Amino acid sequence: MAPTTTITTSILSPSALGILRKRLKEVISLETQIEILDRLRKGDRVVDVAKSYNMNEDTIRTIRTNENTIRKNVAAGNTTNMGTTSYTRNIAMEKMEQTLMLHYELTKKL
Repeated sequence: MAPTTTITTSILSPSALGILRKRLKEVISLETQIEILDRLRKGDRVVDVAKSYNMNEDTIRTIRTNENTIRKNVAAGNTTNMGTTSYTRNIAMEKMEQTLMLHYELTKKL
């Protein structure tokens, strides 16, 4: 069995720690997307809509760009969230990426 090395997280940069902590992606329901699109059609500014929903302006613009697809899904009765996919990653690949990032961060400080 190969010897193990323990590395404390205090020597890691925030970017290296970001690999260890994953941010969950929030899925916006179709109902919320339709509300956003309706407000934009009424003439509300993107910045105002983004602030009221506590979202980034780019997210609102992306919803506006995909308006036709969103409205078609709602008209077709698709009540599930569009674009929701999930996949599992190989544990070995995940550990290798973490190890490479740790190695990179440690050699960068030398």
